[in-house]
Amino acid sequence: VPWALHAIRGKGQAAAAQVSRNDAAWDERLEELRLFAQGNGGLANVSQRDPERPGLGTWCVHQRNMERRGDLRPDRKARLVEIGFPFDPLEDSWDESLEELRVVAAGNGGVAHITRSDLERPELGRWCNEQRIFGRKGELRADRKARLLEIGFQFVLKNPLEKLPDNVSDPSLGPS
Repeated sequence: VPWALHAIRGKGQAAAAQVSRNDAAWDERLEELRLFAQGNGGLANVSQRDPERPGLGTWCVHQRNMERRGDLRPDRKARLVEIGFPFDPLEDSWDESLEELRVVAAGNGGVAHITRSDLERPELGRWCNEQRIFGRKGELRADRKARLLEIGFQFVLKNPLEKLPDNVSDPSLGPS
């Protein structure tokens, strides 16, 4: 491996042996993660608190940190991507909820009207409520707000008995 040769040049066989041991340990963890993902519907995301896999969750966090800093070797990153490793699990989770909402909206004539009291999809209802709260507080990223609006998400839930003010054409955007 070219990067390994560069790292050990002039340092002798002891350094080469260390690089080889590090690669073997990394490969073992990757295999452990791959097996975990296979048994979890393809989800390669292990909690740091998983009692059945001590250390694997911490290893995953370390890989994410190395990737963020630009220190993760390209070959290792490619192997992690290949097994579906989430480098940003929170972003992935948000995207999954958005996709679920998109499916609901498609079945509702393009209207993404879900509330926190939705008995069929309580988790999605809570997620939608969080997006409304973030939107009201100005804490929702602009790209996320745009993606929600694209699918007909309603940031303001109208009371059907209440008439909207004349200056509000789209309640999710506020007064015009």
